[in-house]
Amino acid sequence: VNDYTDSFHESGFVEFTVPSKQYSKKEFGKELYWIRARLLSGSFESRPKILSITLNSVYARNVTTYKGEILGSGTGAPGQYFLPAHNPILPGCILSVNEGSIPPANELESMKSDGIIDPYIAEGDSIWVRYKEVDNFYSSGPFSRHYVVDYQEGKIYFGDGQRGVNPPRIKFNIRLDSYSVGGGSAGNVAAHTLKILTKSIPFISGCNNPFPAEGGADMESVENLKSRAAGAFKSLQRAVTVEDFEWLARESSSSVGRAYCLKNKNLRGEITVIVIPVMFPGSSFTDRLFPSRELLRRVKEYLEDRKLVGTKISVQGPLYRTFDLTVTLVIKSDVLDSERLKKEIESSLRGHFHPLVGNQGSGWEFGKIITSGAVFKQLERIEGILSVDAVEIFDVDAGVSVEKVVLKDDEIPFLREVLLENRKEQA
Repeated sequence: VNDYTDSFHESGFVEFTVPSKQYSKKEFGKELYWIRARLLSGSFESRPKILSITLNSVYARNVTTYKGEILGSGTGAPGQYFLPAHNPILPGCILSVNEGSIPPANELESMKSDGIIDPYIAEGDSIWVRYKEVDNFYSSGPFSRHYVVDYQEGKIYFGDGQRGVNPPRIKFNIRLDSYSVGGGSAGNVAAHTLKILTKSIPFISGCNNPFPAEGGADMESVENLKSRAAGAFKSLQRAVTVEDFEWLARESSSSVGRAYCLKNKNLRGEITVIVIPVMFPGSSFTDRLFPSRELLRRVKEYLEDRKLVGTKISVQGPLYRTFDLTVTLVIKSDVLDSERLKKEIESSLRGHFHPLVGNQGSGWEFGKIITSGAVFKQLERIEGILSVDAVEIFDVDAGVSVEKVVLKDDEIPFLREVLLENRKEQA
């Protein structure tokens, strides 16, 4: 059994095999093949629900792998770079350089201590030396077999001889033994769209994806990188403070639009990190933003590797507090297109309370009270409104009209409906 649900405490898959001689049995008025799961101990906050049982199924990724690709020839010059034939390149390259001879014993030992288990492979007269990918050359020495991948440009860089070895001058001696391309938000296809095999596979007649693909993200923009750079340097890849958990959660994937860490632990003694995904093309302010299971798994896995020993972490989506607004206002008589102005007003209000773009781009604060004063203040910025007579807030979750909506520390608002009532301007 492979259990990816933490014993049914979170969404995920459970893989298992059944006996080859399994017989049907009549239970609950149905003649079926039954599988039983029994509760041995513990409890659940909500009753687990099995959504689907799929047969002959495996995980699949939007990835194409290429092997044995010659990148080019070393020139012996410092700072060489090469372009693979296919892009966008994904992490996990395996690269070798034909150096013409076996490296000295001291360099081989250094390579092994650097994590290169098999430093070289002899193929005839060629000695293919394995190189290691690093983030940069700052810690590289003159004998370090290192290379750096620029994933934005799709380029593979070598050192200058002082920080990282520059490959020797040998014809066609730079080789990608294996690398993968793919990924991106374009791979997040809907369910039941992958039905054609691109190549024949023995004993397989067809395929289908019963669930929508998720987890694909495009390359992060430079502006977004600048906005989080200070936090990345402050955390130093260790999750200790609340700010560290928030910054590292954003670091885990470019699909994370916002991360919020609660100041107090939950009842199970866990540090709770709330993740809000980015707005992908086609989404609008009227959509609730929920992270996919894959994104939550990726964030939690990233934080687990960087937390203090013994720290328990819970990564989850946001808890929305739903409300409606009814605004009674007077539009100026010189406004020719009142419908366009109403759309602008609605968009402005939705953006103001949005978890990503509200609060001048940082998102509406978790736990911040919603008041009619906040609505008045936002409407004051819109040209074309003569006056605002009344603002009514309806708490959808409570089912009553209120003067203000008090949010808990882990809640974020969601503006469901905006009703605009335009009173005629008095002559």
